[in-house]
Amino acid sequence: GGFVLQPSSTTLAEILQRRGWETAAFIGASILKKGFGLNQGFAVYDDEMPKSAGSGLAGEYPERRAGVVVDRAVSWLGKQSGKPFFLWVHLYDPHSPYDPPSPFREKYGARSYDGEVAYSDQQVGRLLEAVQRKSPSGNTLIVALSDHGESLSEHGEYSHGVFLYDSTLRIAFMMSGPGVPKGLRVKQQVRTID
Repeated sequence: GGFVLQPSSTTLAEILQRRGWETAAFIGASILKKGFGLNQGFAVYDDEMPKSAGSGLAGEYPERRAGVVVDRAVSWLGKQSGKPFFLWVHLYDPHSPYDPPSPFREKYGARSYDGEVAYSDQQVGRLLEAVQRKSPSGNTLIVALSDHGESLSEHGEYSHGVFLYDSTLRIAFMMSGPGVPKGLRVKQQVRTID
């Protein structure tokens, strides 16, 4: 929340928009609201958050459930004319406080973090089905990237952002689509900027 992308920076969304692509982003938490500059190049930047009903604790941000974010992204996809598109969907659910919706709350019980991950996974599946209906897989690059892991009390850290252990640094980064070798697993260290 302390950094803002400068307007002098060029984003992928700007490059693609200049080349005639439709661009849209659907954001799950206030930490990526327009004021941080990440909306550059997006014709649609949907970052409308509900009013915070949280406790006001540090690190707690207004957010939308993955289902709401995916609903809006799927609706946007359904209105696309067939031009190439760049769609960024940001889900925030597996962040504290952990409160998965039903039936994930009941299924995972005290493992509420796992419930939020499972719920988000289900919503990603819905999104991928909608993308597949709109654009054949041979024409579509899918990239899934997490921002960090959670320590979940390993090394005395209950969340993330204090220590530099694998539990917070090792993240999911998956790609699928044209030009991506099937089944390739990169074993050397890479960074999100790569």
